Amino acid sequence: MTTTSIVILGVVALASLAQAAFLVMVALEGRRIAQRVDAFQSRLGGELKPLLGELTRATENLAAASGVTVGQARRIDSLVGDVAGGITQAQDAMRDAVLPAAARLVSLTAAVRIVRGGLSFYRRVRGRSTR
Repeated sequence: MTTTSIVILGVVALASLAQAAFLVMVALEGRRIAQRVDAFQSRLGGELKPLLGELTRATENLAAASGVTVGQARRIDSLVGDVAGGITQAQDAMRDAVLPAAARLVSLTAAVRIVRGGLSFYRRVRGRSTR
């Protein structure tokens, strides 16, 4: 073998050793990153469990409040319906009782005006005939 071949083989061997060293460093760094991710996952899981418990309780409370709100809304709807029925009854009572009485009062007032007008006319006519 020639010297050039030996030098090239030496360079290839050194490159292979450098590559192997680099791969070992990458593997070690990958292991450290995996350990950090595991630690982070454990810490995050420990911190999220109480939060998830609180969130579960909050949703249960919201569900209960929603149920109460639905019940209250139904009661209000029933109350509004009852009030509307009462208003309708009051309108009917007014139409049946007050309006006929008001019509009679208007008729009586018109009759009184006619009588007054007639008396006034009679007085004027009578007053001219006596002169």
